[in-house]
Amino acid sequence: MKRSIAETTVSYNHRAKQWQAVNGTESISYPAGPEGKRQAQLYALSIDRPDLATKVHMIAGAHNYEPSVLNMAIKSAHIITDNLLHGNGVVTSQSREGIYHEVIEFSGIPKAYRCTCEAFTYHPVWIVGLGYMCKHGLATHIAYLLNIKLTDQTKEQNYA
Repeated sequence: MKRSIAETTVSYNHRAKQWQAVNGTESISYPAGPEGKRQAQLYALSIDRPDLATKVHMIAGAHNYEPSVLNMAIKSAHIITDNLLHGNGVVTSQSREGIYHEVIEFSGIPKAYRCTCEAFTYHPVWIVGLGYMCKHGLATHIAYLLNIKLTDQTKEQNYA
């Protein structure tokens, strides 16, 4: 599996049995397995999007880097770097072409988010200070925290 985060590519080297993060100037290797993959993805974020890496560490650190929270925070960062999050609360599905999810934001302190995706319905993750969330809601919250300007989705939408 190969995954690019801006200018850095994270992939698994089957011959060497390790994860690698490669950009134009260096290649960093990490051990095989899910922990090595997360480390490679965090490295790529720290090089290419330090603002997102800081928020991922902040969220994951508040949960002692619990794998489900860290995975979701990294996936949320991917949603932002891949420009799948739109300003009108629409998120383009990463896995299903032509499918969109809608994130509904509730004002208040703290903000609350709901999503039309299956993950929010069947296996959301508890985020301290925010409640149960999916990766789409967390991406929306990170974009809000970082004041990222998003464009509205204008295509005909097929909500899952």
